[in-house]
Amino acid sequence: AVDVLFRSHNDAGSKDDRGKCEDTNNPELSENRNGAREKAKRPQTQHLPTSHLYSSIHPIPIRPRRANIRKGRELRQISQYCIEQAPGPVVILGIHLCKALSVHTVRLFVNTTKASRLYLKPCCLPGRRDLAKKHPPFWTFDRMEGGGFGVETLYCQDITDKNESLTEVAEATEETEHLTGAHDKEENRNTKPRGFLFSKWVKLLRDAADTAPSVTAEIHHLPVQIRGLQNQFIVATR
Repeated sequence: AVDVLFRSHNDAGSKDDRGKCEDTNNPELSENRNGAREKAKRPQTQHLPTSHLYSSIHPIPIRPRRANIRKGRELRQISQYCIEQAPGPVVILGIHLCKALSVHTVRLFVNTTKASRLYLKPCCLPGRRDLAKKHPPFWTFDRMEGGGFGVETLYCQDITDKNESLTEVAEATEETEHLTGAHDKEENRNTKPRGFLFSKWVKLLRDAADTAPSVTAEIHHLPVQIRGLQNQFIVATR
């Protein structure tokens, strides 16, 4: 079976309007109030619908689970009760995981010996606004150089293989040009700095995954986004 994780949200509450004056003799207002009461009785939720996951077209069963992997306790529960108790090897797949969600997915793979493969497609970067905080976010990985990485590592600190990363961006840009026929120099000039930052983010995630014993992590360039920059995928094998 396949477990699909959805990010958990708190139910949205409604504000109390008792302070407002209403005409109790107005039948239209009375009907609106009765409708609001009936609506309030229904369970309020912001969860994604999961009914399509139970379709008979899927060759294997899919079991949806709601979890907030930003919380360490829930991450440990997923590892203990979902992955470690699986009858066979487990593949962790993360598609377009924004910001720290990619980090927590890597952590789940690193800390779970039953997971044999990680396929990760990172998405948007952590925000620069975190740099203004006294203690910007820092994600620890014991076997990683520096003990881990964080927002400062991404935006402020230079990395030793800058030329290598720029080469990767140039190769990815060349692939995109080949597919689109775009050779506009101004467009390429604006693309490389943003591409370099995303490449740095992907490399940090790859290095974090590579800290697990007996794990080999690699970055693959797949030109999925024709005019986009996020064509780098992480594949880690244990």
